[in-house]
Amino acid sequence: MALTVAESDKGDEKMVKLMAGEVRAVDLLSIAMNPVARTAISKFGPSPVRYIGRAVSWKGKSMENLPANVRAGLQKAIGMSKAQAGVRGVSVVKTAAGGVTLIPTKCGMQMEEARTGEIVQNFRSAAEAMSVYGSSIRVAA
Repeated sequence: MALTVAESDKGDEKMVKLMAGEVRAVDLLSIAMNPVARTAISKFGPSPVRYIGRAVSWKGKSMENLPANVRAGLQKAIGMSKAQAGVRGVSVVKTAAGGVTLIPTKCGMQMEEARTGEIVQNFRSAAEAMSVYGSSIRVAA
C-alpha cells in the first residue's frame, strides 16, 4: 500500500492523508483490526479525505477494562456527544490557544462545554462559512 504523506501534526499525533485509489477495502479492514492504527474521514475541503494514524492505547478494549481515569474521560465525552445529538452545521471557533478554526458545530459546542473554545458564528455549511471568511480561517481536518 503506497501512501502520500500530508502535513498534519497535531501535537504528538502523526497522521497520513490517503489519496484516492491508494488503498483497497482490504487495507482499510486491516487498519480497523490493527490495535495500533486508526482511520478517519474529514468531510471538510472540496471532497472527503481519509486519514490514518496512531490509535489510542485503549482501542479494542472494553470500557470495563480501561483505567478509571480513561473510562471517566470517555464517559464524559460520550455524554457530551449525546447531548448534541442531531446538531448540524459548522462553526467558526476561537480556541483557548488563540487560534480561529472552522469545525462541526457539535464539536464547537463540546469545546465550549470543556472551556477550550468559543463559538464565534454558526453556518449551515463549510462553503457558506468560507464565502464569509475566505482564506482567513483554518479549516480543521
